[in-house]
Amino acid sequence: MKQLIRKRDTITLLDGREGTVLELVTQMPAKVFKVEISADKHVEYLDETKLKLKKQHVLNKWKDLIR
Repeated sequence: MKQLIRKRDTITLLDGREGTVLELVTQMPAKVFKVEISADKHVEYLDETKLKLKKQHVLNKWKDLIR
């Protein structure tokens, strides 16, 4: 199953750090997200292959239930 990552979701990077998705920057050729790393509060730009969804934000859960 392909993960659906959206704004405000909590993600885990492959190296174990956690972060929050701030926005989707681009979708072509790969989805690139602007992510704030929780530990040191800096921003990184990462493509979807370098992260996995840890926890969906509450609003995103509601959107999924409505669909």
